[in-house]
Amino acid sequence: MTSSSGELLDIPPGPGDPIDPRFGGPAELRPDGRSLRRERNRDRVIQALVDLIREGGHSPGAAAIADRAGVSHRSVFRYFDDMDDLVREVIRSEFASVVEVAGLGDIGVGSLAERISRLVHSRTTAYDLVYEISQLARRRSGDVPAIDRSLRRIDGYLRHELEEHFAPELAGMTDIQRETALDLLVTITSFESFDLLRRSYERSDEQISQRWTAALELVLAPANDTA
Repeated sequence: MTSSSGELLDIPPGPGDPIDPRFGGPAELRPDGRSLRRERNRDRVIQALVDLIREGGHSPGAAAIADRAGVSHRSVFRYFDDMDDLVREVIRSEFASVVEVAGLGDIGVGSLAERISRLVHSRTTAYDLVYEISQLARRRSGDVPAIDRSLRRIDGYLRHELEEHFAPELAGMTDIQRETALDLLVTITSFESFDLLRRSYERSDEQISQRWTAALELVLAPANDTA
């Protein structure tokens, strides 16, 4: 992922962004103390749901979320329209936070072995950071169209990233070979693959990285040459 992936999630400007009036700009655009308290409480509710999910709560109720956040039960729905709205904000917030930490960077630069290594590290790091939230997003995507749209945009972005990162190898293939190779690359490095290997086959992150590296080499390396 790169910083542009924020657009795929419809992520609004964050702290420190010069166009965010909470952190600069003309005084008339800055919120008053009540607005700031509301924003802080809203963020606490988001973080409370994140923490509860990471502790194993698949669908925490509003009361549990409010208790963890230290706000009144009724106030949760003053900050969010409903639980779906809160879940959307949690997913957006968590995916945004992983962008800078797990961005691929230097797309297409280096030997095939170096590019595979960076790609695998980027994807496994990102999936590990948003593991529980990604599971939640996929569970809710069938019921919440906005979440489904965001996941589809992310999938399209990640496919394009693979296409650019491994452009030299893909360029030497026929059209059908190229599209098949891309489908395989997407499948191998998907969150679903990561989740299957971790949850069902009990593979460690290191083992997942090893298997993904070997699989990418099989798809991309000409004559088994990964140099």
